[in-house]
Amino acid sequence: MSKFKNPITDEVLSKVSEFIPYWNEYMDELKAEGEENNRIKGEDFSCLKNFIFAKVIDKEQTVLQKTFAAIESIAESDKEEYYQDILYFFENITNATSHADSRVRFDLIAIYLGPKSIQACKELDEYWGSKTPGIDNISYCNEHYLKNRDMLWLAS
Repeated sequence: MSKFKNPITDEVLSKVSEFIPYWNEYMDELKAEGEENNRIKGEDFSCLKNFIFAKVIDKEQTVLQKTFAAIESIAESDKEEYYQDILYFFENITNATSHADSRVRFDLIAIYLGPKSIQACKELDEYWGSKTPGIDNISYCNEHYLKNRDMLWLAS
């Protein structure tokens, strides 16, 4: 059994029941390949990203709110390694949404982000010298998130 831990996917699995079938399918694929003990965070994050993209395309707002509230709870942690995971996760998201052929634009995700997640996305843009489309309009997201934060967990 792998001792590998991924705080982001662990938190989403504990708070968002809709993610469990995606996760189980991902783990079944790894087991079929004999790779369940060789997981890497990037692959875990791709599984979560694919789940998020599917929910954006299907316009499942409540699921997206719960998912990003769970992610924000990890981002708010005082553990530096957790914040590094947040940066890694959002690098996956911002990179995937920046491709011309992506079916999901960043601004469709940004509306669900909390303050620490927004901070991570802006840090990534600064670090890479990139300009993620929709990141300039993200201040609305902060207000929306803070105003509705308590309601997010009621939906779960």
